Amino acid sequence: MPTHPTRPSAGHKLLLKSPERRHLAARGLHLVQPLIDLVAVGARRTLLRRTRFVVVIGSLGKTTTTRALSLGLTGAISRYSQNNAGPWNSLAVLSTRPGTPISVVEVGISKPGDMAPRTRVLRPDVVVVTSIASEHHRSFGTLENTRAEKALMVEALDDSGTVVLNGDDDHVLWLRGRTSAQALTFGTGHGNDVHATDIEIDWPHGTRFTLVCDAGKFTVRTRLLGERTLNAILATAAVAISQDLPLEPILQRLEQL
Repeated sequence: MPTHPTRPSAGHKLLLKSPERRHLAARGLHLVQPLIDLVAVGARRTLLRRTRFVVVIGSLGKTTTTRALSLGLTGAISRYSQNNAGPWNSLAVLSTRPGTPISVVEVGISKPGDMAPRTRVLRPDVVVVTSIASEHHRSFGTLENTRAEKALMVEALDDSGTVVLNGDDDHVLWLRGRTSAQALTFGTGHGNDVHATDIEIDWPHGTRFTLVCDAGKFTVRTRLLGERTLNAILATAAVAISQDLPLEPILQRLEQL
């Protein structure tokens, strides 16, 4: 399957050039967010209806996983992996070229009510859930409230979609019951559909491990250090399997991450 990386327009590049401009851009974008969202919803339902959107949610590890998915599935890392909330999600949609097979978008939330508008804009085909943790304790109160808000993106999948879950996290596994879409799990636990064995730190170069799935065993070398960071690689492999993409070239690209 040919892939094309998501690229910001020339105007967006200027806005992203410095912290000051990013701050001003963020303030301006929030003011016009309803209009941007409306245009993005229209684009997603028309020009981008054939593009498969892979949406990454979770409390921890989202950005590393988004970068791994972007590099592995499209061959390049989206500039929008740095901006994961509100109008930036809509801009990620609007920057996707019609005809692009796969687009990867990270979604962050900070309070109740944040997720529902993102589901309407993105209409996910694949949802990857990295973890459920207490980084939003002040706004959500409990992990149960946090996972309930994140569940809205999983519930937005239709029967043809796929949810890819961190099988080592019980709160993430709870989300499996929130959708009738296909479910795949990843993690270091051997009960996961995609898991890692023979993990060795190769200091200072990175980590070596064996990736195990129904397609076989694959030796993986990554510049990422430590067992927890491997979930980004495992999640990417799980998404690739769900989309019937060959694993070997994807794993080779991930060696650059």
